Amino acid sequence: MRRISATIAAIFLLAGFANAELSWTESEWDFGTIREENGKVSHTFVCRNTGTQTETIERVRSSCGCTAVDYSQMPIAAADSATVTVVYNPALRPGKFEKEIVVATTEKNYRLKISGKSIPTKETIENIFPEKSGNLRLTRRIFAIGDVRQGRHRIANIFAYNDSADSLRLRFGSIPDSYRAYAEPSTVPPEEMTVISMELTAADDAETGFQNHRIALHVGNETDSLTVTSRILPKKREPHNFQDAPLFHTGVIDRVDFSPIRRDTISQATLNFSNAGFSPLKIVNVASLNDAVMVTSYTREVASGGFGSITLQLDPKRMTDKILNSEIVIFTNDPAQTTVRIRMVGVMEK
Repeated sequence: MRRISATIAAIFLLAGFANAELSWTESEWDFGTIREENGKVSHTFVCRNTGTQTETIERVRSSCGCTAVDYSQMPIAAADSATVTVVYNPALRPGKFEKEIVVATTEKNYRLKISGKSIPTKETIENIFPEKSGNLRLTRRIFAIGDVRQGRHRIANIFAYNDSADSLRLRFGSIPDSYRAYAEPSTVPPEEMTVISMELTAADDAETGFQNHRIALHVGNETDSLTVTSRILPKKREPHNFQDAPLFHTGVIDRVDFSPIRRDTISQATLNFSNAGFSPLKIVNVASLNDAVMVTSYTREVASGGFGSITLQLDPKRMTDKILNSEIVIFTNDPAQTTVRIRMVGVMEK
């Protein structure tokens, strides 16, 4: 009986040694004090397979869209090493931060952590309200309402500032029946701020799918337009199997940089992405939040392990400022990232 018990114990012991195990040089990293104006910071975590079996990092997820990740996707043989690079973007995120990164392998999950403190850039009217509509400065030119289920409602806001010596009265043109637009206050005194709101109420039988509308905005005697994007989803929430789901992944890329922008030259930029999940990734739509940037093409479906791209075109003549600071919104079928925002930046040459 003792011999049988010893044999069973030995089998379990050998099985334990046969498993793959990743040992990390460190699981936490403190960036210390960083400055927003200096841009992104990164750290590469290194691990070594101390087991006897080959291991594979299947996916890496961060707890915040401000944190991008890139990682070794090749199998990690016994005694080999791999890396996970974490990039933190401090833009518009002052103060202390602490973010968790979950590394999922074929054997188990590992948790990494980054932390630090961000010193904010000194704010100006121009960088708080980068868009212009006459004498009215705006935080953006699009209401990205996002996903709304049938029978529900949702509001998106644009903050605006009167950069003139006179009061400005805001009015709206015709809008679809399911939307309501308003500004509080609707008459903006000089050097004061207002909040422009767009509310979508989806009826119980509203047609599902992506919606894109142009809404006229009257600022005093001038007329401009704002864009509204949304997606109506069915009332019933379908359960998601995250283990078999698609995974939208851009690696360490968290922005599209058009710099340097030439005044008389239309330029293009491409955002590459991959499907790090286990079922087909579908890109439902891509919307630009800036009138100067147009989405010219994008890959609509990417197989598991495949790659896709989004092509953007910038017309500098449509820019309202010398600095581009906006976003594109990507609508996907990734249950954990149905809406993905990627920043667009650029500076016009002098």
